[in-house]
Amino acid sequence: MGLWALISGLLMFARISDTGASISIARLAVIGRNESSIRIGTYLLSGMTVATVPAIVLSSLILIVFGLYFDAHEILGPVVISQVLGSAWIYAIGSSVSGIFSGCLDGIGKMVPRYLASVGANLLLVVFAIFLVPTIGAQGFLIAHILYVVALTIIYALLLFTSGQLLFGPAKEYISVTRASFSFLSKSIFMGTARAGFEPVSKLLVGYFAGLTAVALFDLALRVSSQLRQLANAPLQPIAVLTARTTAALSPEHRPMIEKWMLISIAAGFAVALGQIVSAPVVAWLVIGRVDGFFSTMSAILAISFFINFSGTVAFYVVLASGQLKGLLALHAWMTILNIALGASMGWIWGGIGVIVAWGITLAVGGPVTLGLYLVEHSMSARRGRALVLVFLGGIAILAAVATAVTALQPGIEQFLGSISTSGFSRMDLVACREIERFHA
Repeated sequence: MGLWALISGLLMFARISDTGASISIARLAVIGRNESSIRIGTYLLSGMTVATVPAIVLSSLILIVFGLYFDAHEILGPVVISQVLGSAWIYAIGSSVSGIFSGCLDGIGKMVPRYLASVGANLLLVVFAIFLVPTIGAQGFLIAHILYVVALTIIYALLLFTSGQLLFGPAKEYISVTRASFSFLSKSIFMGTARAGFEPVSKLLVGYFAGLTAVALFDLALRVSSQLRQLANAPLQPIAVLTARTTAALSPEHRPMIEKWMLISIAAGFAVALGQIVSAPVVAWLVIGRVDGFFSTMSAILAISFFINFSGTVAFYVVLASGQLKGLLALHAWMTILNIALGASMGWIWGGIGVIVAWGITLAVGGPVTLGLYLVEHSMSARRGRALVLVFLGGIAILAAVATAVTALQPGIEQFLGSISTSGFSRMDLVACREIERFHA
């Protein structure tokens, strides 16, 4: 599990070409179809060209290199290595393809069906995991993720094919769209590299200072955070489409809507962060068979940092849609440097948990700074500004208090969960608990 988490994180480097490609394709589709009626099929082919094809090549090269390394050092055996590398490759490429389909669906106004499909696919992932993991162990986890990404891609494709709008233009139109896609992505490629590098760099540092078991726990906490964040983030993505035709300045009628959505996004971010903190003991008990203090601490750090970062999500989409990426590029450059510097220094002092605290600090910086980039170009009403600050600071205080309470109540929670425990996860528990105990020792 730790190896799969590490490899899937490294493969994010291979997907730097499709980082932000979904929003880019949606933005270009809205502008292009409104101005010149460019067919959506052209954007689909263009997205595959500039994002998915490079991802396939880079991810294949990465897996070849690491496969040879693991084989030479006899890590886990060739069968396990092939299963982990193969499933990680399928998951990475499937995610790239589904992202392009997602951008095309947003570009033709099919945002609600696309969002419902995403929620449905995530529910399928849970169902797959519940049935497969207790039965065949870690291999079930790998299969569940493959089935999830394949199901999501198929659903997106069916939505696009049945929309009646999947028409393809001539070669000249394809070349024009591809050139525009390259132009936009070239401005955001460094930003994509920085964002893609966060996870693998932190996982490598956690693995170095605390071992693969800690990487597996970190990945579990990170996956829970990411899924909850996606739940809150998905309804906000249409903002990039709605504001795609604006440039540096929003029209006066747009600003109240944006300010309202900023408040809504902070409330949504608070809800999912609270859910992650409260559910952390139960998640650990279900997956590894015990309530783990390290996992709960990681979950709290990630939840609070994601909440702070989420405060700038609406501003991020507005700035991204405007095409004014200079400030975002600078921000991501400094966040990359901060993540590496803090992660290495804090990991050296406090071990794996220090790396995760460094991740949290770095991620938290992004939200308020992105909001500041928005305010440089756009004004905000004083009343909404005060409400935004109060809700934001109040949310941080409440989340910190709840995290402290969950930590204090952890022994009682474990005793309660143990009293209702079933044998459904017994075989997985035995192996997992031994590894966790070895890690804590």
